[in-house]
Amino acid sequence: LLAVHADMATIERDSLGLRKQRDVLNDEQYRIQGNLDALPQSSVAAELRRQLVGQLAGASEKAAVVAKKLVENEVKLAAQKEKMITLLRGVSLK
Repeated sequence: LLAVHADMATIERDSLGLRKQRDVLNDEQYRIQGNLDALPQSSVAAELRRQLVGQLAGASEKAAVVAKKLVENEVKLAAQKEKMITLLRGVSLK
């Protein structure tokens, strides 16, 4: 039981860090999109627009990786909870 609980705590800590990372990436994407929206549609701004689009794509890719890890952690946590329930059912107090 203690090992399963420790595993659950580790997964939850990891998920907390991933959620913080996701929030930072979401903020970054919002900021970049705002910069893109503010740029004029001119040839002068084309290079900057290209750079911002690249940054936005990079942030989106990172956000997708973080989202995938969060889902994986949720699955692991659910499995650990089931394991704990099974172990608790086997405990008898005499």
